[in-house]
Amino acid sequence: MSYANRIPDAGRKKGYAHFDSRVTYKQVERLVENPEFVKTHAFYPLISTSILTTKYRKTPDSYPGKDVVDKDRKIAYAAHIDHRIYQYYALLWSDRYEAALESAGASDAVIAYRAGKHLSNITGAARAIGAIRHLGDVLVMTGDFSNFFPSLDHDYLSKAVKGLFDENRLPEDHYQVFKSVIRSSSWPLDEILKIRGLDYSSAKKRQESIRRLNRSRSHALSKSEFKENKNRCIEKPWKETSRGIPQGLAVSGVLSNIYMLETDSQIIECLKECGG
Repeated sequence: MSYANRIPDAGRKKGYAHFDSRVTYKQVERLVENPEFVKTHAFYPLISTSILTTKYRKTPDSYPGKDVVDKDRKIAYAAHIDHRIYQYYALLWSDRYEAALESAGASDAVIAYRAGKHLSNITGAARAIGAIRHLGDVLVMTGDFSNFFPSLDHDYLSKAVKGLFDENRLPEDHYQVFKSVIRSSSWPLDEILKIRGLDYSSAKKRQESIRRLNRSRSHALSKSEFKENKNRCIEKPWKETSRGIPQGLAVSGVLSNIYMLETDSQIIECLKECGG
């Protein structure tokens, strides 16, 4: 099977600067699909930053209008070779997850992060509204998780991923990739801008500096800059907590779905019993 055919940008290089050279998936396909290479591969630190998003919440009836809420969402992105490895293993894990989801009878219930299924909140909402109309008098329950990705328990996630494999055991290459996620290190983007002498004193100047960094054909840092600053700048959150995975990696979505598989399956069984 050619996995390159399932990767939308397999023939294109990513536009961002990182600690290694930009590569297409097809350029490194032979490496990332080789278990012997992956199981000894040393992953680079992620580059971490924050994205400020604005949300609107309805105010109580006595105060017409909406509250504006700014949310600071932390994301991280991988080096170019690492990103291609994550893309490949995301597909491998997704295929196993899809089989488990089908076996649990929950394939029609889960919308997010399902590669190749072309699902969206809009189509999911349309199906839900159609079901409500068909059922008539129903109780609808909604909820949301706060800080979902930072809260994922590593032990539980490890158990869930292993459960997709024979004898509940990860092959060495899969373990190397999984370990790189739960024990990921990161280098704050602002520290890179500082080392490169780029201005980040205001939001506008920071954005321009990021564009300049990414337009450069060189690595985010030179080898000497990396070595001189790595002890000061590299953060290792896994040494302080056994929770959380980076948001923004090619494997983050499928890992979050695998984490929720048992819960989703139990909810489906409950709904079946009550005619939902």
